[in-house]
Amino acid sequence: VKETIEKYKLLKKGDRVIIALSGGPDSIFLLHCLLSLKPTYDLKLHIAHLNHSLRKEADNDQQFVKNLAGSLDIPCNTTKVDVRLYAKENKLGIEDASRRVRYSFLKDLANSLGMNKIATGHTANDQVETLILRIARGTGLEGLTLIKPKTNNIIRPLIEIKRENIIEFLEQNSIDYCIDASNYELEYMRNFVRANIIPFLLELNPNVIEQVVNTREILEKEDAFLEEQTKKFFRKTVKKQNSHKIILDLSKFLSYDISIKRRIIRKAIELLKGDKKRITFCHVKDALSLIEKGTTGSSIDIPFLRVKKTRDTICIEK
Repeated sequence: VKETIEKYKLLKKGDRVIIALSGGPDSIFLLHCLLSLKPTYDLKLHIAHLNHSLRKEADNDQQFVKNLAGSLDIPCNTTKVDVRLYAKENKLGIEDASRRVRYSFLKDLANSLGMNKIATGHTANDQVETLILRIARGTGLEGLTLIKPKTNNIIRPLIEIKRENIIEFLEQNSIDYCIDASNYELEYMRNFVRANIIPFLLELNPNVIEQVVNTREILEKEDAFLEEQTKKFFRKTVKKQNSHKIILDLSKFLSYDISIKRRIIRKAIELLKGDKKRITFCHVKDALSLIEKGTTGSSIDIPFLRVKKTRDTICIEK
């Protein structure tokens, strides 16, 4: 874990860290790791627990975390949210709603307490599960970089650690943790992958988890390089840019490699929309087809935006 922290520069001396503690094995292991590293980095630790109200045992897990925090003399904040109601009101799936509510709680708490890092218990196994889910749903190179070791102030010190090693450590040291029964409910896609697909992959290759971790690291570096190149090409291609419209030079755009063309389109869309949500490969493909094959004056609509081709420009506007 310390190697991962040093490799990705996840911690520095004097960091104030909120530990997202569900009570499950991964987060309990994370807590013990950060406790042991507390003197090394002069850390200030704070425990945070969100009760999603999805299981009858959830209240017991919340109390378990409170008791553990008290026994370790670590300050702790817990809160309870009706995630099913939130999902219904916002027309979201349970998994998506849970993630949004959880990160909102953690970020708000960090801001209110003046904590500068949030540590979560994502493991190498989570990387493999995420890879399968993203391939199934469709993704580009950026999506294949999977769960990053660090996203802004959110750090994932266990991202290269296998879950089997975590369980082994906890059992050898007689450390208690909670069992989340919902992890075995196969209607959730991630649970289905965990129970049915990961064991099959491990039969094909016992080192598949390590291989995915290595692949993620390769893809992250290559995606970062391509993103830097995209920024350069984008700046050279933009003729006009404001919050409502981006106009690109058509002849310059057409001279680029297909990978750069796609990224420039996605970047323009992201800048106008403010995010990448609901922009699919098909939207980018349709926009690119219009630009390369469409007649002057033709246009196409994609979510919230219109792409129009003129004699010498591409106009992407709200």
